[in-house]
Amino acid sequence: MKAIALTAAVLILAACAETPSRAVTEPAATNMIFSSYSAADRLVQDPRGGLDHEKPVLVASLVDVNHLERSSGLGRMIAEQMAARLATTGYTVVELKLRDAFLIQEGRGEFILSRDVQAISQSQGAQAVVAGTYAVGAKTVYVNVRLIRAVDSQVIAAYDYVIPINEDVLTLLGIRYRGVG
Repeated sequence: MKAIALTAAVLILAACAETPSRAVTEPAATNMIFSSYSAADRLVQDPRGGLDHEKPVLVASLVDVNHLERSSGLGRMIAEQMAARLATTGYTVVELKLRDAFLIQEGRGEFILSRDVQAISQSQGAQAVVAGTYAVGAKTVYVNVRLIRAVDSQVIAAYDYVIPINEDVLTLLGIRYRGVG
């Protein structure tokens, strides 16, 4: 009887592990959503940040560190995930795709150039901007995100993390899958 109860408990736990929330509870090293959410959390938890939940925050597409005018599906998706996390944790996030003051290039993402941070943020009434870069290594994508105060373009928080390269990451980077993994 104990064996049956133990087996039932294991099956119930296994079923719970397959719920939709599983996507955000896996280790950061294997789950891009979890990594993006963790990065957003770390930026706003920095004591220097002191963000007001009522004032807007802008989130720009992450760009390739070697080509600052270029993003990818990966850079845009990380930005989307970070914006989603900020919004669901109570921050006011402005949807930049609906604005014309931001440099938006079809298929390339929303970019904030350092000289434009103050002007764009001011026009949107934003208190801060999340921006970042990524670099593609042989087996890992290195990601750096920064929380930039809008009034003076000062970096008030930063966070670095890595994403292991797999077929999905290669696809988001626009690189054809070639057996890496």
